[in-house]
Amino acid sequence: MPTSARSLSAYLLHNFSISLVQGLNSRAYSSTSKGGRPLSLKTQLRELYKRVHPDLFQDHPPAQKENERSFKLLQEYLDVGKKGVNPAAASLPYNFKFFLRKDSPVAQDSGAPGAGPALSGQRPVGSTASRQVSPAAARDAAAAEAMGLQCVVLLLPPPAPSPSDALTGELSRSSRRGLSQILRACGLEAENPLDESFDMAGFSEGKAPTSLRAFLPAAAEAARHRQGAQMGPRHQLSILRTALRLGRKVAVIFGDEARQAGAVKQAELLATLSAALDLVKDVDVAGVQFGFDGWDQEWGMDHTGTVWLPMDAGPLTVAGFLRQLDVGEVKKRQAALVQLQRLEASVAAQAGLGMLYCTPGLQLQPTYTRFLERLAAYAANKGPCGQREAGSIPLCIIPSPPAANCQHTQQRLQAKSGQAKDTRSLEERGYTMNEDMGFLAAPVDASPEDVYAHVQEHLGHVSQLQTRKANQAQKMDSMRAAVERRLRLRLLQRDPSLPPEQFLSCCSRMMANSTTLINIIESQSVRVSHINHVSPDGSHIDIAWNFEL
Repeated sequence: MPTSARSLSAYLLHNFSISLVQGLNSRAYSSTSKGGRPLSLKTQLRELYKRVHPDLFQDHPPAQKENERSFKLLQEYLDVGKKGVNPAAASLPYNFKFFLRKDSPVAQDSGAPGAGPALSGQRPVGSTASRQVSPAAARDAAAAEAMGLQCVVLLLPPPAPSPSDALTGELSRSSRRGLSQILRACGLEAENPLDESFDMAGFSEGKAPTSLRAFLPAAAEAARHRQGAQMGPRHQLSILRTALRLGRKVAVIFGDEARQAGAVKQAELLATLSAALDLVKDVDVAGVQFGFDGWDQEWGMDHTGTVWLPMDAGPLTVAGFLRQLDVGEVKKRQAALVQLQRLEASVAAQAGLGMLYCTPGLQLQPTYTRFLERLAAYAANKGPCGQREAGSIPLCIIPSPPAANCQHTQQRLQAKSGQAKDTRSLEERGYTMNEDMGFLAAPVDASPEDVYAHVQEHLGHVSQLQTRKANQAQKMDSMRAAVERRLRLRLLQRDPSLPPEQFLSCCSRMMANSTTLINIIESQSVRVSHINHVSPDGSHIDIAWNFEL
C-alpha cells in the first residue's frame, strides 16, 4: 500500500476515534452483538470502516477514491452535528458514496432487519418501496456491478445541532438519524435514534397523529430531511431557469401538479425542455412561455399563448412537437393579451373602477372586447360611475347565465327597439356580488347602463366589505407576528383554503399553550391548515387549526 494511502487511513481512523469517543453518547446503542450485548455507534462505525477500508480496493482505484472522499465527508458531518461547526459546505447536502465487496458480511447481510438496500435512491425520507433511484445512482450501480462491487449512495441534509448539543459535545438527534441511515444502507443493523412511533412516509398522506406532542418532533426532522434533499435540485433548478432565460430567451411556468411534484421533478422537466431545444436550434422560440402541469396535460397552446407540455414527455417527443409549433401564432396571442390588458386598465380608469378583468375563458373573445368598447364609449360620455369610493371596486366580467342566454338576448334587443323592457332584476340577469372576495360580477353581454346601476347599488356594501377585510387582514398580521415572536417560529402562514376565523382561533390557542408548544415547535416554518401534514418538499409543517396537544 502506498505511503500516502497508509497515512490517510491512519489519519481517518485516528480522527474517527477522537470524534466518536468525545461526540457519541455512550448510553446510546445501535445494534446488539451475538451475546445480546449492545454495540455502540462507535463500534458500528469502526465495523463499517473495516468494510470500506481503502486497502480493500487497491485493485479498483475509483472505488478506493470514493470511499476515502466519503469518509472525509463523514468526519465533517460528525463535526457539524457535534459542535455546531458550520463550514460553507455544510449549507449543501452531504453526498455519500460507499463501495462494498459483494462477498463482505455487510453486503451479504443487507436483508437483515433494519438493513437498507445495497443501492439507495437519493431521497432519504420515506419507505424503501417509494424511493426512486436517480439516473446518476443507476450509473453508479452499473459501474459497481462491472467491478464486482456494490455501491451505496446516500444524500443527507446538513445536521442541525441544537445549542445544548454544542455545549455538551454530543451528537444531535439529526446526526444520529443520518448515521443510522448510513449504517442501515450498508447492511449494519441500527435502531432509529428518534424512536418514532409512526411512519414518516405517512406525513404526506394525511396519516399523521392528531396530537402535536406526538407529531411535531418527528415532523420537524422529516421536514428538515426533505428540505435538505431538495437543496441540490433547487440549485440545479435555478441554474436551468437562468440558462433557458438567457440562452434561449424562454420562460417556464409550473401548474399545480408540477409545483407539488417538488424541485427534483421540476429540474427534470427543465432538463428535458433544455435537451429538446438543443435538438431544434434552428427553431426560433425566443419569447415563448412554456408550461408543465399534470401527467395527462394535452399538448398545445392556450388562449394566452402559453405552450403546455405533459410532464412525462421525453426530449425527442418535445423536439418533434416544437418543430410543428406555430411560433408566429404564439407571439400573436401574447401580443393580443398585452393589448387587452392595456384596454382593461384604460376602461377601468374611465369608468372609475379599481380593476376590470374577466374569467379566463372570456379572454381574447370578441364578446369581451365588444363589452369593453361599449363601456369605454359610455364612460367617455357619462364619466365615472359612483363617487370616489368606486375607485377601489373590482368588476369581474363573467359568461352570461346559460339558461337565460337566448331569452336575455331577445329581451335586450326588444328593449333597444322600443318593443319591450326587460323587467327582470339585475341579479336574475347574472349581476352578482361576491362577499367573500369583495368584488362585483356582471355578464359579458351587459349594457353599460346596467353595469353603472349595479356598481352604484352595491357601492356602499362593497366598500364596507373591503374595510372589514382590511381590518381582518391587519388583525391576522398582528396575531401572526405575535405568535412568531412568542413561539420563536421561523415563519407562520395560513392555508389559503382556511377561513380567517379559524386561523385566528388557532393563533389564540397557540398563544395560550405557548409554554408547552415552544419546546416542540421552535425554529420551524408552520402553516395553519386543516390537518397535520409535512409538505413534500419540507418547506413547512402543516398543523390542524383545531389541533390537539
